[in-house]
Amino acid sequence: MLRRVLAVRDGTVRVEVYGGVVTMSGKLDRRSAVDVAGRLAARVGGVVEVINELGYDFDDSELPGFPSFPVQPIRVS
Repeated sequence: MLRRVLAVRDGTVRVEVYGGVVTMSGKLDRRSAVDVAGRLAARVGGVVEVINELGYDFDDSELPGFPSFPVQPIRVS
């Protein structure tokens, strides 16, 4: 699932399951991908707990946002 959704290469993430408890370890490129991986694992049937020990190379959680400007529709004739 991680390969399909997050384009994670084989061998990048180690997943162990015991009694419905999923433990993930390894390293992904972005912090947001680590969060998504944990949420995806939690949605799998039979999973009762996710222990997310994944690391990341880049923290993209605090990227500066762009100011929002009011947008007025433009009428094209």
